[in-house]
Amino acid sequence: MHAAEAAPRRGGATHRFVLRARFIASLLFLGFAALIGRAAQLQLLQHDHLSRLAQGQYVGNVNITARRGQISDRHGRPLAISVDLPSVFADPRQIADPRRAADLLAATLSLPRAELQRRLQGGRAFVWLKRQVEPAVQARVAALKLRGVGFTKEPKRFYPQRDVAAQVVGLAGTDARGLEGVEKFLDNELLGEPQRVQAMRDARGHAVLLGGLDPSQKAAGYDTQLSLDLHLQHSAQEAVRQAMQSSRAKAATAVVLDVATAEVLAMAVVPTFDANAGAVAAATRRNRAVTDMFEPGSTLKPYVVAAALDSGLVQPQSTFYGENGRMSIGRRSIGDTHPRGWMGLTEILAKSSNIGMAKISFAMGKSNLENALRRGGVGRRSGIELPGETPGQLRASANWSELETATIAFGQGMALSALQLAALYRVLAADGIYREPRLVRELRHPEGGLAPHFAATPPARPQRVLSAASVRRVVRMMEASVMPHEGTGRLAAVPGYRVAGKTGTAQKADPFAGGYSRTDYIALFAGFLPAEAPRVVIVVAVDEPQSSHYGGVVAAPVFAQIGLAAMQRLGVPANQKLPPAAPEPAALLAQAKAKAKQEAEADRLATLVTQPEALGSAGVEAPGRGQLPSFVGLSARQVVKRFNDLAATELSGWQLRVVGTGAVVRQDPPAGAPLQPRSSKPEVASLRRLRLELSP
Repeated sequence: MHAAEAAPRRGGATHRFVLRARFIASLLFLGFAALIGRAAQLQLLQHDHLSRLAQGQYVGNVNITARRGQISDRHGRPLAISVDLPSVFADPRQIADPRRAADLLAATLSLPRAELQRRLQGGRAFVWLKRQVEPAVQARVAALKLRGVGFTKEPKRFYPQRDVAAQVVGLAGTDARGLEGVEKFLDNELLGEPQRVQAMRDARGHAVLLGGLDPSQKAAGYDTQLSLDLHLQHSAQEAVRQAMQSSRAKAATAVVLDVATAEVLAMAVVPTFDANAGAVAAATRRNRAVTDMFEPGSTLKPYVVAAALDSGLVQPQSTFYGENGRMSIGRRSIGDTHPRGWMGLTEILAKSSNIGMAKISFAMGKSNLENALRRGGVGRRSGIELPGETPGQLRASANWSELETATIAFGQGMALSALQLAALYRVLAADGIYREPRLVRELRHPEGGLAPHFAATPPARPQRVLSAASVRRVVRMMEASVMPHEGTGRLAAVPGYRVAGKTGTAQKADPFAGGYSRTDYIALFAGFLPAEAPRVVIVVAVDEPQSSHYGGVVAAPVFAQIGLAAMQRLGVPANQKLPPAAPEPAALLAQAKAKAKQEAEADRLATLVTQPEALGSAGVEAPGRGQLPSFVGLSARQVVKRFNDLAATELSGWQLRVVGTGAVVRQDPPAGAPLQPRSSKPEVASLRRLRLELSP
């Protein structure tokens, strides 16, 4: 009985379990069927409608520039930083009344109403209205409560030092791309990786950017530390600014190099600009210290004398005859300001004798002179971390005429920049060692680590250019240039410090009239201190001064002002054995100006010898009627214009051939050659050709 009763009970429990399982399975099946049906409905029947809804919520992808790396001086003081400012954008598809929205936004954003309306009527999903606005402007736009108008933050470049070192640091545009200076040269390193951010709508229908800016700075650019010393940069810039104002000059430049490392401690250019103020004229943005080249004139003479001694073909005791102030070279002649007889090297340098320098050049040979100049960086770019550097100009010595061999020895017929002249003088200050000047000390990412190419590229190895013995002899000669009652650079003296330097007064080429200008000069002074253990090299160039164009009067005092600031900044103690500086008596000041004028006249005679048509009363015969005029210094366009102007008269029957690009550096036949051939036959005259060689 008991077993029979238990069997039906177990059978009933099993039956109920099966029923429950089937019921649950039916529910699951119905649920899955409903989901599948709903999915099919959404994907197949409502796809287009839902896509339109999603598109209305999604605005688009927007490229946001990463935070640009900071630029600082050698002590970490900021020169260029990035600050976050709000930018205003819109989705025109959400603007119900573009005209009304433009009316409301025009005054707030200070933009033309018509331009705003044009943007708001476009069919695009995303447009910028105004980027990098002040927070107060953002608040006023937000108060308008316009549907479809939103905000995001973007990094904007700011320059805390305003106009100090502006040409060196440069500037960046609204899109954070470098436009000038270090900002342009290191644009890729400073820029970082742009961010691609999605623009969506919030619950109220306003467009917002998802993700925002990079909070961890992983996409930021490399921070850049320059070799500039901000304190010394201030001093140098103020000195050249005062010189430009007092002399009523067109511009002024100063370069300060560290002798030990060849790093640029200061590079001052005026007029300057404030990059925070907006648009700046291209001429003002130009860094004249590296982009502009000039003939160095007498400032080149110390280096040439040192190179001559180093060649072994000129000895410290060598003497040269001064030809009583006039020496003929072919159809031309070189003049000195005063007739002189036999001269030693010290007198040639102290009296700035062009004839003496020409004879030194002949003694050492033109190939030796060219090699020495090129080893010192003349005729090639230094590789400084700045855009637009000029290589200067130095023709191959194989193409030098006898006249060029003479004139290049005293700084004419070749050209260099203020930075290249500073690098050349650093060779004299560093016992004959050349090192490429440098501006960037470090490129480091905010997360740590140097830029790969920066870390992998070691500085160029120093190269011996001249022997230490030859250089030291010349340095002693250079000190005489700044000694009281003796040198033309007396106004460059720095109280308590021995200075070695040289003045120069270079006439500028006249590209329109040909030859050299009779009114436009560059006043120069180049030197270093302390002479016994040099710490800094300083080059000063004042462009077209009006009050006085003599380097010893205009540029030398600027050197003294910067030199004293540099010694104080570097903590170099004054030499107690040197007498303290006394106020300039009027007689001594007049004497210094007279000596500066004397050397400037030597430079003037030097420039005139290569362009005799500009001589006037200098004593060298200029081409007159029946003689070929000079085209040297003219551009190709100016050459063609001048030749066409003369083709119907003086140059009738001549053919023009131009070789190269840039400015004319050589012509054949030379200026002064007879216009008419020896033969009077017309067919011979028609074959006369003028060949002009141009070089950039």
